Amino acid sequence: MKYKILFFLFFVTLSIISQKIKFDKSDIYGCWTDSFEEYSDESSFKIFRQCSYDKIPPTRFRYRYEIKKNGEFHWLEMSKNDGHFIRKGHWTFDSKSKTLSVFNKKKNKIKELIIINMAEGMMKIERN
Repeated sequence: MKYKILFFLFFVTLSIISQKIKFDKSDIYGCWTDSFEEYSDESSFKIFRQCSYDKIPPTRFRYRYEIKKNGEFHWLEMSKNDGHFIRKGHWTFDSKSKTLSVFNKKKNKIKELIIINMAEGMMKIERN
């Protein structure tokens, strides 16, 4: 009986792991803040949390993305003189590759965010 239970648990775990990550395009709308405490320099991913997430400690600077439903994309950058400023552009999303492409005002692609996983209030993206 013990082996039957272990066998069952093994296949349940395997089926959960092998499921494709599914999320709706509307899940990416909103304000997202870099939560760099949740990954290391060696990680192959980055974690972003919704801006309303209150467990992120204060720091001098964090990247921030605002992904708007109307196609606008705003991101916070740090200038050489240590000031912060917002850049504006627009975005598109490829649901097959889970890739969010960001374009500046001149329509040049400047960022590509490949979404690995979405959970409630958390977006995990490939580091590039």
